[in-house]
Parts: sequence; C-alpha cells; structure tokens
Amino acid sequence: MPQVTHVLAACAAVCYLKGDDGSETVSALLSDERNTVAIHQVTLVELCAMCEMADGPELAEKAWAGCSDVMRVEEPTTASFAKRTARWLARGSITLAQAYAGATAEEYHATLVVYADGGLGDAALATGIKVLAVK
Repeated sequence: MPQVTHVLAACAAVCYLKGDDGSETVSALLSDERNTVAIHQVTLVELCAMCEMADGPELAEKAWAGCSDVMRVEEPTTASFAKRTARWLARGSITLAQAYAGATAEEYHATLVVYADGGLGDAALATGIKVLAVK
C-alpha cells in the first residue's frame, strides 16, 4: 500500500466537495498519481455532520461516498496515536476531528491539507509537518 502523502482536514474536504475556492488545489492533489491522499474516519464523520447540518442528508451521503471513493479512509487506533491526538487537541483551539487529522498527518509524515489555517498551522509547528492551506 502506498505511503500517505497528504491528509485532508474536514474543512478542505468540504471545500473540495462544494467546489469552493481552493477546490482545484485538492482536485490536483487527488489527480496526481504520485500522491496518496487520506482522511481519518473521525474527520470524515465530522465532515458528513457538517454537510448534513448545512445542506441536508443528501450532501452528507455525497460527502461520504465522494471522499471514500477518491481517498483512503484511515483509522489508526493505537495507544500512541491516541496520545498524539490528545497532544494535538491540547495545542490549540481546534476540534477533535481536526486533532485526528493533524495526528494522522503526523503519523504518516504527510502534509496536512486545510482550507484556511484556522489554528491547525500553529498546532502543526511543534510537529514539523507541513500544512497546505488551499485558500
């Protein structure tokens, strides 16, 4: 299985699914065969909840199918991963799903893809991983 190169935060995945500004950057990452783009399952759950609250269950279904069809859905659950997620959560004003996204990027030494920084960049500084803001 190829090494994960990029991990999407929920905000970047929403941008991609809705075709918002920056979606072309995510599309380019997904279409480049050198990349393996992943999303953590908890991040995908938050994404679907965000879509359902904003636009209804149809978009939530589209989000789940759209993401799981074009990117790897990761779900590391080791004790060390849980501790890493807790450290991400403690570093800034971020949601649990954002912490999972950051911890997943750190786990795979991958670039964390976000819509706009939103606090994840600050949390990433301590880990040394790259953050790509698509907006």
